Amino acid sequence: ENDALLDKPEASISGKTQSNAQVIINGPLDDQILKAANDGSFSTKISLEEGQNEIVITALNSDGSEKSETRTVTYTKEEF
Repeated sequence: ENDALLDKPEASISGKTQSNAQVIINGPLDDQILKAANDGSFSTKISLEEGQNEIVITALNSDGSEKSETRTVTYTKEEF
């Protein structure tokens, strides 16, 4: 969810794209490369820094097309 406020130093990332697409997730601390399942679904967890974190999710499809989405989440150590 965009603009989410989280109290844990990791975020779950999931989505759906074309079948077997390559998915690249650029997070604040690391990058991950995944392969979408036969139904196009993918999911993983990424580590967050305290404060605002920008996450870029890019799908590279077998036909050479590319689609990117950016999400921003905020990690705080404060309880809420």
